[in-house]
Amino acid sequence: MGAISAFRADLKAALTEKVTTGGRPLEVHDVLPERFTPPALLLQPDDPWITTEGRPTGIGDVAFDVVLIAGRATSTVQVEELEALLEQAIDALAAPEHDWVLGATSAPFDLQLAAGTFLAVRVSTTRVRPITTT
Repeated sequence: MGAISAFRADLKAALTEKVTTGGRPLEVHDVLPERFTPPALLLQPDDPWITTEGRPTGIGDVAFDVVLIAGRATSTVQVEELEALLEQAIDALAAPEHDWVLGATSAPFDLQLAAGTFLAVRVSTTRVRPITTT
């Protein structure tokens, strides 16, 4: 497993441990499957994905966006579900054993997918420890 894959695996593990609904962990996807059942989480590289500015050669920080996807529409129930998922994700990412730094969190938005429109929010996070790229 490469260094970036290891970071993604750790991020996935951190979220799987703490983000639940109805007592069960949410599905955490690296790529959104054609069919899925919300709520779910999607990991995407942030932009910029790897930052090397101010670092020695071969060292950089890696960043991901975590997209939290609640149910369809924007009813009060979906807003409350999304807020609960967001609070759990923040707790998971801020846990000292995982070393992720929270960045910006988007406003809730309508995520258009083949299966319909879902309420979602995007959370940016960066790994505290540098990533060796050579």
